[in-house]
Amino acid sequence: MADKLQTYQVTIFTLLFVGYACYAYNRKSVSLAMPKLMEEGLDKNQAGLIISCQNVAYAISKFLGGILSDRISARVLFSAGLTFCGLVTLVFASSSSVTVFALLWFLNGFGQGCGWPACSKILRQWFSPTQFGTWWSVLSASANISGGLSPFFTAFLILNYGWRFSLLLAGTVSMGLGVVALIALVNSPVDVGLPSFSTASEKKDKGETSSGEATVGDLLRCPSLWLVSFCYMVVFCAKTATVDWGQLYLLEDRKHTQYVASAFTSSVESGGFLGGILAGYLTDLVLKSRPADANKERGNPRMPMAALFMVGVLGCLHLLQFSITEESTKLAPLFPGSHSVTSPSTTAGQPPFSFWR
Repeated sequence: MADKLQTYQVTIFTLLFVGYACYAYNRKSVSLAMPKLMEEGLDKNQAGLIISCQNVAYAISKFLGGILSDRISARVLFSAGLTFCGLVTLVFASSSSVTVFALLWFLNGFGQGCGWPACSKILRQWFSPTQFGTWWSVLSASANISGGLSPFFTAFLILNYGWRFSLLLAGTVSMGLGVVALIALVNSPVDVGLPSFSTASEKKDKGETSSGEATVGDLLRCPSLWLVSFCYMVVFCAKTATVDWGQLYLLEDRKHTQYVASAFTSSVESGGFLGGILAGYLTDLVLKSRPADANKERGNPRMPMAALFMVGVLGCLHLLQFSITEESTKLAPLFPGSHSVTSPSTTAGQPPFSFWR
C-alpha cells in the first residue's frame, strides 16, 4: 500500500509540476516575443493593451477558478485550462490585428486561472499537512524554473525561426500536456483505493459538515486576509512589471543586448525559485516546532519576514532604475531582479503565499 501511494504521489506531482511549468511558459510567451512584435510595428500603447488584457483576465479567472475547483473535477479543470490556453496561443500566432491580439490574450489570461486552484486541490488530497508546505513550494517553483529557462529558449526560437513559430510551439506543447493530464491525473487517493490525507474531503464524502467551517463571508471579513491580499497585489504588480517590461527597458532605455535582457528576466524567476523553496521549508519547520495555539497568541511569525522582503524588492527596483546604465557590466542588471518575496500561511495544510507565483 505504501509503495503504491508513493508511486502515485511521484506521478501526480510530476504531472502537476510539468503542467504548471507549461502554464507559466504559455502565459509569458507573448511577453517574451514582444520586442520582436514591436520591431514589426507594434507600439508601446498597443503592447501595453495586449499584456494588460491578459493580466486583468488572469486576476478575474484566478478567483473564479478557485470557486470552480470546489464544484467540478480538479483534473478536468487543470486539463481544460491548459488545453484552452494552448489553443488560444495557436490562434494568436496566426493573427495580425491588434484588436484580435488583445481579445485572444484576454482569453488566454482567463484560461490561465484554471491552473493553480486545481493544483492546490489535487496536491492537498495527495500529501499530508506536515509535508504540504514543502511540496506546495516545490510545485510553485515550477513557474520560476519555466520563467528562468523560457527567456533563453524563446529568444533562440525567435532569432532563428520567428516569433510566430515560438508561439506555435508553446501552444502545441500546452495542448499536448493538457490531454496527457486529462488521462493521467487522479483527483484523490480515494479514487484509486488509497486513504485520503484530506479530513475535510472525508467528512464531505460521509455527508458530515463542520459547524466551524468558514463561509465566503467570513473570509471576506477577515482583516489578515485583506492585508495578505494587499501585500500580494503590491509585490505581484512589481514582479509583473519587471518581467513584462524589464527586458524592453534594458534594450531600449539602457541599450543592453538581447542576451542581457533575457538573463535579467531569467534572474527574476531564479530568485523566485529559491525563495519559494525556502518559504515551504520554513512553513513546515515552524509548524512542527511551535505549539498549535502559538500563532493565535503571537500572530503570524512570517509576516515580518514578508514585510522585510517587500522592502528588499523596493530597494532592488530603485537600483534597477537609478544604478543600471549603458556602461554597467553585464552582471549588474541580474542582481536587482533576483529577489523573492514569500510568506507561508499560518495553518497546517494551507498553501504558503508565494508572492512570485
